[in-house]
Amino acid sequence: MNLYCILIFLQFLIRYDLFIIYLISINSTSVKYIIYYHIKLGITEIINMIYFIILLSLLLLYLYETKCELRFIKTERNIKIIDNCPTLKKQVFYFTPYLFTGLLQAIFASKKKDVDHKLKFKREYVDFGLDFGYFALDWAQYGQIQNDGPLILMLSGLTASKIEPYIINFTSHLCQCNRWNIVLYNERLYNNREYLDPKRQALPSKGYYHPVEDFRRIVEYLAQKHKKIYAVGHSFGSNTLMRYLGQCGSLNRDSLIYAAVSIANPFDFQLGLKHLEDGISDSYIRQHRQRIILEKIDQYRQPEHIKIDFNKVKQSKTCTQFDQSFTIKIFNAPAKDYHYLSLNCVNMLDYVKVPTLFIQSWDDPVINYKQIYPYEVFNRNKNFISFFTRIGGHIAWFQGVFDPQRWYHKPSMNFSNQLGKKKLLMIVIKHQ
Repeated sequence: MNLYCILIFLQFLIRYDLFIIYLISINSTSVKYIIYYHIKLGITEIINMIYFIILLSLLLLYLYETKCELRFIKTERNIKIIDNCPTLKKQVFYFTPYLFTGLLQAIFASKKKDVDHKLKFKREYVDFGLDFGYFALDWAQYGQIQNDGPLILMLSGLTASKIEPYIINFTSHLCQCNRWNIVLYNERLYNNREYLDPKRQALPSKGYYHPVEDFRRIVEYLAQKHKKIYAVGHSFGSNTLMRYLGQCGSLNRDSLIYAAVSIANPFDFQLGLKHLEDGISDSYIRQHRQRIILEKIDQYRQPEHIKIDFNKVKQSKTCTQFDQSFTIKIFNAPAKDYHYLSLNCVNMLDYVKVPTLFIQSWDDPVINYKQIYPYEVFNRNKNFISFFTRIGGHIAWFQGVFDPQRWYHKPSMNFSNQLGKKKLLMIVIKHQ
């Protein structure tokens, strides 16, 4: 490339010298025109060369940004999983070229409407008694397909529900495998937004709320009918999932979950909210939480022992202010930092004993992974496989040019499918 540039430049200089010589020695209009044409041709070649260099640079930059980072401890099980998962082994994610930042990916994700008319959800309400209230589960049904295989228990993000595009997209792909039985767990505070449960009770009438305790009850309920449960958590839901698995491991208690996938996990809310505060993402999340909670004031009866000033809830300008005026009250936490510590999964990751795939993107506009990613834990826990993309946003990961589609279901399904195979099943049991 450098030699080619030098030759073009020398060619231009030679033509320029000829032009001067001819102007001095010859006064012919036709000759002048011929020389002018050669100079113009040389300039055109230089411009074309510049265009070529720019396009080549953009292509090389794109290829560089498609490279992914895979972290894991080399055990027999992990090596077999990766060898049999093409999306993990290649360590490449070919993102949509014009969605080249996390913010663009996230904006496109908010506008992309995933619709699959074959996919339906059947609502089930689970009664945990007068004091604790009802929980909502949405069972996926896909056309005439009957999925009687292992159960995948899905957890959505903080304010998402079954109508969220990424939930529809992910569930649709799972259903089409004709291998899995799929259920979406609705965290009762923000996810359950149909307001149809018989008791219309968002919070316990005795005691206090905690998402991990709620999730434990649901897992135990589902384990009565399903021998093998896989779990997939998104964002806040993935934190709840990993906190639960860590607590079970720390108590030497069976988690009843065979394997897990954690997508865009926030890990540490104390550090994470410092990154978010006063930003666009903070405002977006806070407004969604306020809207849902204020809707439920009119829809649900409130327990008498939890005192909340809803005027302060309405006036909150950041997520931390919202947590101070609302969340710590329902958790019965003395301060918001204590609440975050009780919620974080980062301090429980060492105790997780089930195979887990983590998928995250360095350019996530909601989670600053450069600040919160727990490197040391991933270097210690042999049950973890961590997959990082450079581009992907927050639960976005779009690829394709004319009709971009989400990509992250591919490594998630590869991982889950491999763990379901008999040969790998024996290795998993041996490690546990």
